[in-house]
Amino acid sequence: MELDFSLFFTNTSVEERLAESAAKIAFYNFEWRFITFVFLNTTLLCREEVFAKFYNKSMIVSQSEYDTLSAQSAKQHVLFVTDNKNIELILHWMQERVFDNTGKHVIICLSENKEDCSESQAMRIFWNYKVTNVVFIRRVFNETGIVGYTYYPLEDNLCDISPPVRLYNLDTCIDVTSKDNCKMFPRKLTNLHGCTLIVSTFEHPPYVYLYKNESMSGIVGDMTWLLGERLNATFKIMTPYKSNGWGVRQPDGSWVGSLGDVYHDLANFSSCFTALTHNRFESFDMSTSYNFVHFVWITRPTQFESSSLKLLRPFRMDTHIAVATTYTLVIGLALLTKTKFWTEFSTKININRSQSSVVFYSWMLFLGLPTNVLPKKRTLLVIVYIWIWYTFLIRTIYQAALINSLKHNVYLPNYDTVEAANDAGFRFGGGVAIKEYYTDSPTIYNKWIVLDANMIDITTEKITEGYKFVEANNFESVKLFRQKFKNRKLHILPHFIVVSPTVVYFKKFSPLVEPVNRVLERLTEAGFTNKFYNDYTNLPTSEDPKTNEPITLEHFKGCYIILFTGWIVSFVLFICEIIFGHWMKIN
Repeated sequence: MELDFSLFFTNTSVEERLAESAAKIAFYNFEWRFITFVFLNTTLLCREEVFAKFYNKSMIVSQSEYDTLSAQSAKQHVLFVTDNKNIELILHWMQERVFDNTGKHVIICLSENKEDCSESQAMRIFWNYKVTNVVFIRRVFNETGIVGYTYYPLEDNLCDISPPVRLYNLDTCIDVTSKDNCKMFPRKLTNLHGCTLIVSTFEHPPYVYLYKNESMSGIVGDMTWLLGERLNATFKIMTPYKSNGWGVRQPDGSWVGSLGDVYHDLANFSSCFTALTHNRFESFDMSTSYNFVHFVWITRPTQFESSSLKLLRPFRMDTHIAVATTYTLVIGLALLTKTKFWTEFSTKININRSQSSVVFYSWMLFLGLPTNVLPKKRTLLVIVYIWIWYTFLIRTIYQAALINSLKHNVYLPNYDTVEAANDAGFRFGGGVAIKEYYTDSPTIYNKWIVLDANMIDITTEKITEGYKFVEANNFESVKLFRQKFKNRKLHILPHFIVVSPTVVYFKKFSPLVEPVNRVLERLTEAGFTNKFYNDYTNLPTSEDPKTNEPITLEHFKGCYIILFTGWIVSFVLFICEIIFGHWMKIN
């Protein structure tokens, strides 16, 4: 919808013209999807009527300092003030109530005194409150016209704000009904002119490696330096002033750690790689996501499977069933040959009854032992040859697989969930951010052991030494640990805890968010984030050291169990035969 502003400026006073100008600037530069906050004190009520008459978008009008949640969510502000002192009072009130100072501001100063509406003083006030997207309008003193100004922060080598920049297109915006002639909010902070920004972080491979010359590398480190190069900024690295690691929220609402440096204005932003949580989203502004962090559960592997079970390892269960079924048929056939039915059947088909055990000869063939007793009938001879071929294949494949099975240790089944590990008596924990993802699981949340950044790596090493603990850690760090220490074993539970975006953290409503987002989007689209990730995670893996593990008695434990079991069964059967034979002889 277009308004006809050509009728607005006929026979109006300077005050009305200022209000109408603010309405037109807001109409062509503000977004309809955002509500507009309009502030006037009680001495300027007539200007409200003029502004509201020509600005037909949604707005909240305030005539005094009061709290309202809907006003605090506004991203567009129009402030009618009497003088510069009034500007500072209003901005201070808005800052205390956490208004969005990064939004667009149109500020109209109505004083007729030149010193009270000094644009130089006004720009300094705006910068003190980090209000950068601002149009300052005042009257032309001793004349009937109006004039507008803005400023550019960090615009010189002194890292100070620029002098007030006059908006020469203001008259065109007011007098000509065209949106193209009324663009009043140019991009700012596109070039920081080498100004120093303080970055809070800490060492955590492979994301950040810190060096004594106050430089850093890694996935996040390289991205941060490239970000500074694109912004033409000088970065100064600091580690957390209080506490360590990512940072946690204190009971009083303040923060410590790397995020605490941002919260207390010790750093301009934090290059973290931590999980995104509700508390962090609520307390900080964040850049656009440029990568992802995968968080997983890790624990120690279970104990080795007994060496005696390695005799069963070469075959899967279905193979065991097939072989057992085959020999069950052989035993059944052997029993059949002892029956009266077989005697009559063999007589009819002219087959001599075997004087030897079918099971014994079958087992001899399976072991590869020679036999001189073969059937004379061609049909039976073919059956025996097929049995020789079958047992040869089974025995050969089993022997080949058994060698590999004896050479490698096999772990018992691992835990697949943290609940299963908890039931097995394991303790668990990790960073406080991951704990927030289990607020709906009281069993895990209430037993959680909080580990700060320094304890994560120490706990990981203790887990490889047998510590019964399940640790929440990011997958990239675990992957790097396994690449560096091939002889240390870790078990990663099969499901991710969370896949969280990687962002840069700023203080709430920081003016650096928009320029950093602009550069990060370009770097991400160009593929730099993927390159850094591949550079620091796809490292060449060293081969496992070749060690010749001696064969011990433990490796033959299964063989001895089978041997002794066979001897015991044979001895029991021998005793039974003697007793049965003696009983038959007596009767």
